[in-house]
Amino acid sequence: MVAIAKRLKATAVLLATIHALQVLPARATSDSWVMMAYPLVDMHDEGSNCEAYSIVLDPISSGPHATARLIAGALANPILVPNPIGHAAVTADANAITDGAKVPLTASFVVDDDGTVVARGKLSIDATALAAANGADKEGRADTVRRVKQLAAFSLRNFVRRHDKAAIAVTIEGLPSQYGLAGMKLAATLQSPVSARSPWLTDLIRELKPKANCPKF
Repeated sequence: MVAIAKRLKATAVLLATIHALQVLPARATSDSWVMMAYPLVDMHDEGSNCEAYSIVLDPISSGPHATARLIAGALANPILVPNPIGHAAVTADANAITDGAKVPLTASFVVDDDGTVVARGKLSIDATALAAANGADKEGRADTVRRVKQLAAFSLRNFVRRHDKAAIAVTIEGLPSQYGLAGMKLAATLQSPVSARSPWLTDLIRELKPKANCPKF
């Protein structure tokens, strides 16, 4: 039952996401499809508690600029999946970055498409509105920081998987105080651009790594 439920969930997420983002190509080729990992809300009662799940999206273009734009836009928006029949709400948000957020994070991911070997760009995340809505208590600050970490880690990890020669600057606006919060401390601006082998990205992924027996990202 657990395996069947997970397959049904993966299918629902895939179809709902492709439909919502309207990225289904007229003629799909094997080169046009890219695997994306999302931090997904655990919607089952079997105790799987998976925090990540891989799904397929189509960026329509293999260029780094189009890929980056799609990644940031997809991760910063809800993934609406059908609820079981009889549930009060028809759909639920499966994206852990947006599910239950008082207001959304905003993100911009721009990469130069100048034909050079190294894809250079900038990921900008603005947490100002969310931080204000969540408040300054520990729980509110932790919620804001957790969502920022997920958006940054999944955006960058998905991008460098497809463009391993990358140098991505990262800036984060509106971060609340991280005093007393567990995990890595985020800086407003990273000192060095993020690449596929960046220690900063490696450490962030390790912190957000899914539980055992869950899909990797």
